[in-house]
Amino acid sequence: MTLGGNTGTSLESYARLYEGSGASIPLQGKVQGGFGYRLAADVMIGRNAAIKGLTYGYLYLEDTSGQGRYLPLGMSGTVGGAWSRLQQDVQIPAGTYRRVELLVLGTRKDQSLYLDNVSFNRL
Repeated sequence: MTLGGNTGTSLESYARLYEGSGASIPLQGKVQGGFGYRLAADVMIGRNAAIKGLTYGYLYLEDTSGQGRYLPLGMSGTVGGAWSRLQQDVQIPAGTYRRVELLVLGTRKDQSLYLDNVSFNRL
């Protein structure tokens, strides 16, 4: 699954009310339990070079009984106006999931969080 690759545009999460907020991308039907996956995304917080922030990813999994868990997907420091790479491999626990969401979050709620070239592919 790839989002935003080579389109000339990026996803912007703006007017964020809370630290640690950002974007959520639904992945139901695209992720199977028991397999490894790689998240890769270009991330940026703010457009001004004086802005420094931190982006991080999580995969939220909810099984058929409603039990949820978050799997960490790494973090990346950012400088405004420059793309950084957020990349991490993750092993999905065996099972069937009724809800799967990729979360890319960041600090600096006063600044927009930008995402581009987001991929989440099976290894």
